[in-house]
Amino acid sequence: MAHKILMVEDDFALAMGTEYALTSEGYAVTTAGNLAQAREKFDDSIDLVLLDVMLPDGTGFEFCKELREKNSDVPIIFLTAVAEEANIVQGLEIGADDYVTKPFNVKYLEKVVYRLIKRESDLKEYYSSIFSSFKVENGNCIHKEDQEFLDKVIETIEKNITNPDLSVELLSSDLGYSTRQFYRKLKPITDKSPADIIKEYRLTMAERLLLTKNYTIEEIMDKTGFNNRGTFYKLFSQRFGMPPRQYREQQKDSVKKELTDMDSINE
Repeated sequence: MAHKILMVEDDFALAMGTEYALTSEGYAVTTAGNLAQAREKFDDSIDLVLLDVMLPDGTGFEFCKELREKNSDVPIIFLTAVAEEANIVQGLEIGADDYVTKPFNVKYLEKVVYRLIKRESDLKEYYSSIFSSFKVENGNCIHKEDQEFLDKVIETIEKNITNPDLSVELLSSDLGYSTRQFYRKLKPITDKSPADIIKEYRLTMAERLLLTKNYTIEEIMDKTGFNNRGTFYKLFSQRFGMPPRQYREQQKDSVKKELTDMDSINE
């Protein structure tokens, strides 16, 4: 299935040219010429938003902020004129993932779009694989009832992830089990302990925020329920091989090199 892109741009010629280029690359592109149309056309099936800063009925900042306040993690790329570069920081601070300066090389835009959509796809695959090691004791596939139970466990952890006091006791209680019943229910399905599942989910979400948002380390800790910096750094380093700040910089350098290589190819 083709990835869906919503392009919010009031320059008709630019919008049509970009739509043609992205459609040729296999994307399904929907265009909107103003904020009202963007609000009407956006839904959860959209995989990425290309967003002009200046629009007839407002600014792209408004739409970006609205999406983030609704807890949408859809990648957002701002399309900005050279004269508007002072606004780039503002866009990134309210939740945009990247920006492309107009006039832009379409091949460069395609590369940025591809990178962000692939990143989201990889993250979704990664999340779904968090419990890929779950197995029934006899090695058979997880039964539907067990999978539904695991889904509820994840849903409950996600709902309470900002709570640093989330514990096995709170998790089991929220699911309607005693702690003993919860352990007995989980043991035949996975070798992981409830505490390990909570920790792994926190770290997975921390990595996601580290790579996709411009939050400070302290803000990421707060959003994933870590209240001790030393503990967070230790667990993150054990899981990903380096401290969070170094991990973020390494990933940024990797992306910069990738885009530089792409520019060299296009020249």
